[in-house]
Amino acid sequence: MITKLHFVYNETSNPLSLALSFAHRIHSPETYQCRLCHITYGTFFIKKDWENFIQSLPFPAKFHLKDWFVKRFPAFKGTHFPAAFSEDETGNLHQLIFAEEFNQMHHLDELKKLLHQKLAS
Repeated sequence: MITKLHFVYNETSNPLSLALSFAHRIHSPETYQCRLCHITYGTFFIKKDWENFIQSLPFPAKFHLKDWFVKRFPAFKGTHFPAAFSEDETGNLHQLIFAEEFNQMHHLDELKKLLHQKLAS
């Protein structure tokens, strides 16, 4: 049984990296390295449609930068990000959406549809 979702951005917590990534996302969105960021955020803020979707889920969702996530869950050090994980009642994580799947997405509706499919199976 899923108790929580974890979404991991392909970003680190280094302030310089975050600033450069923000500029990259604005000026060259087609080559931006984090598809999760690209499809869930507008220019400055999270998209309201995504926020509403996340709040409608029957369990909470947490969002992580990849360095913080790997520090907390070192077993996922070799994972390609962005990624999404489900957490079960024992605290074990299971990868739900892989970087390759995120990288094929172009619109928020694709993510929402895939998430629904994955959660239903």
